[in-house]
Amino acid sequence: SGLMGLCRGVAARADGAMQAIAAATLEGEAVALCLSRTGADREVVEAARIAAAGGATVIAITRPRSPLEAAAALTLPCEAPE
Repeated sequence: SGLMGLCRGVAARADGAMQAIAAATLEGEAVALCLSRTGADREVVEAARIAAAGGATVIAITRPRSPLEAAAALTLPCEAPE
């Protein structure tokens, strides 16, 4: 049991359209983990907004003061060289 009982499903999507579709299915206790080096990738930001609108908690690992950070409930700041 332990942590395994808490995890209901994990999915990773690289394709922007699939990210949006997956995000639209999230609700309530779901968590969306969004990663973006720049925080400005339109598809990732849109998926984060869709997930949040459905009630999921959005956690972003991204550049501070970015559009993705603005869409997230919690941000783990990460600045990477371009």
